[in-house]
Amino acid sequence: MARIEIVRCSIIKYRRGDYVLYPLGKDKEKIKHLHGKEVYALIIAEE
Repeated sequence: MARIEIVRCSIIKYRRGDYVLYPLGKDKEKIKHLHGKEVYALIIAEE
């Protein structure tokens, strides 16, 4: 069975052009200076 979640996060670009999603929780309302834009990620996990 698949589980679907929508996660609020910011996107970080590393040197080699890799992108990483950094989750923003309740205590992390503001995006840090090194982070990019706030995005919503749709995660589909199959169990």
